[in-house]
Amino acid sequence: MVLSSVDELPISKIDQPKIFSITSNGLSSYTHGFFKYLCKFIPHVPRWALKKYIKADNSWVLDPFCGSGTTLVESALLGCNAIGVDFDPLSNLITRAKSTPLKEKQLTELSSRFSHLIDYIERCKHIDQSLIPLIPNLNLWFSQKACDDLVKIKQGINRFKEESDDSYIQDFLNVCFASIIKRVSNADSQSPKPYVSKKIKKIPGNAIDLFKKVAIENLEKLGCFSSVAIPNKCFVMRGDARNVDDLLRRKRLVQGVDLAVTSPPYINAFDYVRSLKLENLWLDLLDPDELGQHNQEQIGTEKITFDPMLISSMQKYSNLYQAFHKIVEKDRRRAYVVMKYFYDMRLNLISVKNILKPNGTYCIVVGNSKIRDVEIPTHKYLIQIAEDVGFKLDCLFGYVIKNPYLRIPRQGRGGLIKIDWVISLKKGK
Repeated sequence: MVLSSVDELPISKIDQPKIFSITSNGLSSYTHGFFKYLCKFIPHVPRWALKKYIKADNSWVLDPFCGSGTTLVESALLGCNAIGVDFDPLSNLITRAKSTPLKEKQLTELSSRFSHLIDYIERCKHIDQSLIPLIPNLNLWFSQKACDDLVKIKQGINRFKEESDDSYIQDFLNVCFASIIKRVSNADSQSPKPYVSKKIKKIPGNAIDLFKKVAIENLEKLGCFSSVAIPNKCFVMRGDARNVDDLLRRKRLVQGVDLAVTSPPYINAFDYVRSLKLENLWLDLLDPDELGQHNQEQIGTEKITFDPMLISSMQKYSNLYQAFHKIVEKDRRRAYVVMKYFYDMRLNLISVKNILKPNGTYCIVVGNSKIRDVEIPTHKYLIQIAEDVGFKLDCLFGYVIKNPYLRIPRQGRGGLIKIDWVISLKKGK
């Protein structure tokens, strides 16, 4: 494999297989840096796909695992209409806030009212206990002062809502609120999952000071984004990536999309529901009783029920099936997690193919894994499945992950992912 250093991914033909080291940053430029989202993919990939595959005005771009909205932000910067779908309500909120440019009047209103909002929060004496979420073991996660300050901020945002019916401004404030919740909690700062360390005592940040700081920084980013974003149509909705074609047809938004770009969950890498539970609960997007069912909805979940019919339906993918049996010898449940992941991704591939226009393209960013010492070349297995359901491989390359979010041991369950692979798939005529 050839390692090549580039500022941006080349639009010209890429000789396979090639690994790129991307020297330019821009990971937090414009609104990309609004929220520290787990495993979000770099903006260089959707930017590359948009420039390479979008040839006409009024084109539509889909991200069926939109996460924190990277694809939709890049679509707005290049003037493409975009649709983002994700099963998680916090992801929907973050994506809307990041990908919606505000008009000058809205930015002026937000700026002028923000100082009054902060003044109200700092002067607030009454704590509305009804705004404290029903988080199990609340005192483990938050000090009394952190809870009180978070409630004050929540009250201030609610008061802002009463004075303004602009839902996009409200989304912005809620994302700023969400971005400080873990930072003011007792949760370990290095772990992507909420976890209170017994060895290292964390000193949480001051919620009101952090909210003020984050909002001011994000307002500047939003202003820069709004000044250069090209007017487009943008829809963000909650849905299942396994039947995104049905969702879009029910909504009657588009007849078909020209390009899909996404980064689905990695196998056994993150429990997104657990990782984002504090934010979802504080923002009243989910309640504790919904978390269990919500966890089962995510692709890659370990909340599984063994289904022999599922296994038999995947036997035709011989390399995957052999890897499955190697893992079964060591860990039957984790072997099934792997097979369920590829079964669900097959459903996603079929669904996206159904909604793509003729000659449309689906670009997928994935990382490989090691499960119970068995190498899982995710990109190779997905290519095999994609070709089986009717796609044709157009392009394949990798890039070096320079700042992996996950820096804690994974106890042999997933391995350290060092390379992301970009799979570009073509639908036929």
